[in-house]
Amino acid sequence: MHAACGPDRAAARALLPEVERCAESALRSLTAGLIALFGTGDWLAARRHFSAALDRSRGSGDWVEAVAAAGLSGAQVWSGRGREALEHTRHALRLGGLPVRLADFTTVLLAVARCRVDGMAGGLSELDDLPADPAEVPPDRLDSLACRGAIRTMLGRFTAAEHDLTTTIRHHGAGCHLMSGTTPHSYLAALHYARGEWDRASVLVHQALSLADDDEQPHHRALRHMVATLVPAGRGDWATATAHVKAARGSAERAAGPQDRKYAAIAAATLHQARGLPAEMLTALHPLTGDDPDGTHVWWHLWWRPLLVEALLGTGRRDEAAEHLAALRTHATEYLRPTLLRFELALTPERVPTGTKARVAELARRAHPHSFAQALLEADLGTRLAGEGATTAAAPFLRSALNRFTALRATPFEHRVRRHLGGDREPAASPLAGLSRREGQIAHLVSLDHTNREVAAQLYITTKTVEYHLHNIYSKLGVAGRRQLRERVAAAGAAPPAHLSARGTGA
Repeated sequence: MHAACGPDRAAARALLPEVERCAESALRSLTAGLIALFGTGDWLAARRHFSAALDRSRGSGDWVEAVAAAGLSGAQVWSGRGREALEHTRHALRLGGLPVRLADFTTVLLAVARCRVDGMAGGLSELDDLPADPAEVPPDRLDSLACRGAIRTMLGRFTAAEHDLTTTIRHHGAGCHLMSGTTPHSYLAALHYARGEWDRASVLVHQALSLADDDEQPHHRALRHMVATLVPAGRGDWATATAHVKAARGSAERAAGPQDRKYAAIAAATLHQARGLPAEMLTALHPLTGDDPDGTHVWWHLWWRPLLVEALLGTGRRDEAAEHLAALRTHATEYLRPTLLRFELALTPERVPTGTKARVAELARRAHPHSFAQALLEADLGTRLAGEGATTAAAPFLRSALNRFTALRATPFEHRVRRHLGGDREPAASPLAGLSRREGQIAHLVSLDHTNREVAAQLYITTKTVEYHLHNIYSKLGVAGRRQLRERVAAAGAAPPAHLSARGTGA
């Protein structure tokens, strides 16, 4: 049992055949459950073994019953059964007698279960007994400190979260064992990514990957690869990002838990976002769009739901996008403000509402110089203004977005903004030169096999308007339909019009 809960999980796995040869007992089931949960990541087997151990020891009030209840709660957390986990963590802590490190980890499970059932703030309240200053947290409470940092990250309380996670990582580097492994590195990397500190995020990802080995809990691998996808995707390093997406999916398939599938979905959606593929984003996020009675998707909600809103907008599903935007607003934090305004802008009628430019400028004054969310907002506003013919008003926002993307080395997004700043007309020699600005946009999107509905979503217009412009395009170019239009655009070798959406068609 010590090996299963400690750093040498390979030794625990090697002992499993010996454990299985022992006579049936609560202790045998308990040991097999710990090896399954922490050693092999088989939470189904773990749940079965812990249930058997709890049945055999129930009412004894001894440490075996307490550890069995704690272990069962861990299997339930990872399998998406938050309410049952809440019941068993409380039972384990009420019985007492848990080893110190396992008692702290059980407190972590209680906090996570509360997050699932009562929301992130409810989970955070379970850790109120920790000292406010992370430096004063004793070494035997480091998993709780890491959990507090993770929850604060999920709530957007980045400054406090950074202190918690940095302190945890420092102790880990000094030799203190964490049952949460390299998870603090992953959360801190995600925090820096969200704040626009991509180089710092990359360093932490590198540390997590170098520290991780086969003995780390399988449940941590999908998370680690999800976070490792973020910066390479944003910078257009498709090979690295794709490798981590595949690794996250592989880990999720092996672990077979809902939270692992969530990590794989976020990784894939982030890659598709960078490529400008909203339909593929929506497909990747499909596992997160169903019912979630146990609150499994509450974790990383502020990450995956903006991706989902963007995907829904990009595929013309505006009503669904509005519903998810409303859910985001209930968890509004300072760092989400640019994202919320960006989506509100996308859901407004064709013209930019009065006061929007001032709101974006005010957010820019408060934003991190390299804020990715602010850059996306400025790029979308500049695109809208340019599409309305207000090129002078659009230019400052597009330049600000370009500066932020350039500082981040967010190459795919940088290229899209540069196209907007590169001119407002098709080249005169182009066979498409006779088209208006809007017609050029629509012709290009149709040539990429976008449906009328998708074109309307990209350009913030109605499908009726798309149909009207298509009729004029066919007439001006002398083509009979979409196939001939695609051939004409391909033959022209025309670059995408400079005023296509910065989030729309890929780099």
